Amino acid sequence: MTELLLLVFPLPWVGLWIGRKNRSTPIPDIGVFLGFCVLLYGWLPLIGIYLNRQGIGEILDTRYEFGGFTDDQVFFAGLAYFLFLLGFACVYRLTRRYHVVVETIRVPEVKEIRALGYGLVFVFLTDFAVRTMANVPVAASYIESYTVLRNLPLILQQLIATAERLQFTFFLALMVFTIAKAPKWHRLWIVAVAGILAQSAVAGGSRSGAALCALSYLLCYMILVRRLKPSTWVTMTLVGIVLFLLAGQIRGGVSETTAISGLQSGEFSSVFINALDIMKQKQMVVDFDVPLYTLDLARVVPQQLLWFDKLDPSVWYVSTFYPEFAMAGGGLAFGAITESFVGFGVMEALLRGMLLGLVAAFVVNRLLRESVTPMKIVVYIWLFAMSYQSIRDTTFTLFARYVVQVMPVAIYVHFMAASLQRKTYRNLCSEKTAPTKLPVVETPAT
Repeated sequence: MTELLLLVFPLPWVGLWIGRKNRSTPIPDIGVFLGFCVLLYGWLPLIGIYLNRQGIGEILDTRYEFGGFTDDQVFFAGLAYFLFLLGFACVYRLTRRYHVVVETIRVPEVKEIRALGYGLVFVFLTDFAVRTMANVPVAASYIESYTVLRNLPLILQQLIATAERLQFTFFLALMVFTIAKAPKWHRLWIVAVAGILAQSAVAGGSRSGAALCALSYLLCYMILVRRLKPSTWVTMTLVGIVLFLLAGQIRGGVSETTAISGLQSGEFSSVFINALDIMKQKQMVVDFDVPLYTLDLARVVPQQLLWFDKLDPSVWYVSTFYPEFAMAGGGLAFGAITESFVGFGVMEALLRGMLLGLVAAFVVNRLLRESVTPMKIVVYIWLFAMSYQSIRDTTFTLFARYVVQVMPVAIYVHFMAASLQRKTYRNLCSEKTAPTKLPVVETPAT
C-alpha cells in the first residue's frame, strides 16, 4: 500500500499545475506553490522512510530511531498528507477564478516609498532600543537567539517579536514599491538580498528568514520586471531547496550531505516525524486536552487581555514530551498533519485541506483583479512566501500572522495613498517579455 501511495501522491499537485489557466499572467499561483510545499513536507519524507525500511540510508532523527513506528503508522501519516493535498487541490481548483487576468498596477509615489523607509528604520531601531535597554546579550548561535529572550518580561518579549516580524513586512513593502516605481532598481535589491543570505550562511542566522527574502525578491522580479521561463524558476526552486536542506544539516552538525540524507533528515523529515510521534503518543495519552480549534484565533489577542494561557502548539509539543530538549533551547515545528492527529486523524486532514483550499481561493480572488495596487502585490507575495507555514505550523496560522505582521503596514500604506491626487497605472512587467503592453494612463483618485 505504501508503494501505491508513493506513486499517486504527486497527482493532485500535477492536476493543479496542468489545470491552471491564464498562463500568460506573470503572477505565480499560490495554490500551485502551496501544493508543492505539501509534497516537500509529506512526499519526500515518506520516500526517505520507505528507502530506510528497504535498507537504504538512515533516519537521523532520534525520535524515529527509538519510536518503534509501525508500517501502518507510517502509511497513515503519509495518507493524511495525501488527503490534505487532495482536498486542497480539488476545492482550490473549483473555486479559483482564473478568468480574471491582472494587467496593470498603480505606480507608487515617492512619498509612499519614503514613508516605508521611515517605517523600516523605526521598527529596526525599536528592536535595537528594547534589546539595549533590557540588556539582551548578543546571541552566539541560532538557538541562543531564542533562549536569551526567555527570561525577559512578557511585554518586552512581545515588543521584540513584533518589531522583528514587522521588519520583514516593511522590507518586502519597500522592495515592491521601489521596483514598481522604477523596475531598474531591482538590481539594488539583489545586493540587499545577497547580504542577507551571506549573513545567514556566515553567522548561522535564520534559514527561513533568508529564504523568505530570496523568494520575495524572485517574485518581485517575475511580477514587476520580467517573466521567467518555467524551466528557469523550477531549476532555481530545486537549487534553493537543496541549499536549504544543506544549510540545515551543516547547522545541525550532520556531516553527511548526500542526496539521500536530504530525504531522511532536516526540516521536512522532522515535521513528518512529528505526526508519527503524536499518533503514537495519543494511543497512550488518549486525550491531550488541547484547545485545537481556537488557538489560531487566540494568537491575535495579547496574552495580557486573556484569562487563560495562550498555547503555542510547537512549544506545547516539545515541553510536554521532550522537556529536557525544550529547557536546552531546542524547538521543533508542529505541522498541520500533526494538528490533525491531535484531533480526528486522517479525515480531519482531508477536511483541513479542503477548508484551506476554499480560504486560499477566496483570498486570491479578492486580491487579483484587472488592476492592483502595490500593497495588494505586497500582500500577495507575503501570503505566497509564508504559505508553507500552513503545512509547517498550523493550518490557519496565516490568519494571526497577517493580523500582526501585515495589517499594521497595510493600514499605514492606506493612509499614505489616500491623499494622492492622481493615480498612474502601468503594465505589470516592464520588459519585453510581458504578454501585453498597455499605455501608462492617469486617472483621478477616488
